[in-house]
Amino acid sequence: MKHIILIFMIILSYGFDIKYKSFESDFNQSVKSENKIIHYEGKVFVDNNLVYWHYIKPIEKKIWATNDKIYVYEPDLEQVTIYQKSNNDNFFKLLKTAKKIDKNTYLKKYDNKNIYFKTKNDLITKIYYKDKIDNLVTLNFYNVEKKEFNSSIFQPKYPDYVDTIYSK
Repeated sequence: MKHIILIFMIILSYGFDIKYKSFESDFNQSVKSENKIIHYEGKVFVDNNLVYWHYIKPIEKKIWATNDKIYVYEPDLEQVTIYQKSNNDNFFKLLKTAKKIDKNTYLKKYDNKNIYFKTKNDLITKIYYKDKIDNLVTLNFYNVEKKEFNSSIFQPKYPDYVDTIYSK
């Protein structure tokens, strides 16, 4: 999960001339292995270097990428995992170096992966790549709106009683 957040942040931070710094979008995500496809649905909120993912289906999961950490809260497991974020993970800055392949497709090489993303009318519509175990990961974005947010949406919120795991 951490890789998806970092890749998303890097892709949206590199490559084309983005003229906005914040947006929200519904998304669906699929992870396709040789024998199986897993589908996820939710909503994502982005404001410069801050991200809040709210996975709704098949199970709820909330992910916050702050300036220095990534928090993954899984209510059903009653746990939150906290990762240290790299200084290189600036959301919109990194999008500037992706290579344009055609009118609406860009390629960014990151973490030994070819990561492709599609745009339409200056908005990200799709990201896809093969992960380290050769699964095809696809994120589709729809109902994308350029929007400004109250900063509180990007502050991790989870109960005090959950288990906390610190990871590198």
